[in-house]
Amino acid sequence: DHSYQQKIREMQREEVRRERQKISDLERRREQQLIEERLEQIENRTQRSVERHHDYLRMKSAKASSRVKNISPQLEAVEKKFEDKITDYQANRTKKFKSAQALLLDQRRRQQQRDREKNDHFSQVRD
Repeated sequence: DHSYQQKIREMQREEVRRERQKISDLERRREQQLIEERLEQIENRTQRSVERHHDYLRMKSAKASSRVKNISPQLEAVEKKFEDKITDYQANRTKKFKSAQALLLDQRRRQQQRDREKNDHFSQVRD
């Protein structure tokens, strides 16, 4: 009788231990499942954040690109105007240089003419 009751108690203890083990396993599985769900939420949030950032960058890039397209004709006009001014300046400088050169040659010729006339005059006076 005693051994029978002892066996029953052992069986009951074993049953309690198995039940506790099942509960422990279920709790562990549930914790693991919660962790996985949480990780999935974080991944989804991160993915959405990355997609939003990519959309933002694409939008910024498109805006910058359209700004460049809008600025390009203006920039070309300014470059053309600047090149024209440089060309005009160079032509003007060349013209001024040539006129100054011509003026100097003319002055030199006149001076030589005067010198010759003086020399002729002195040589006539001496004679």
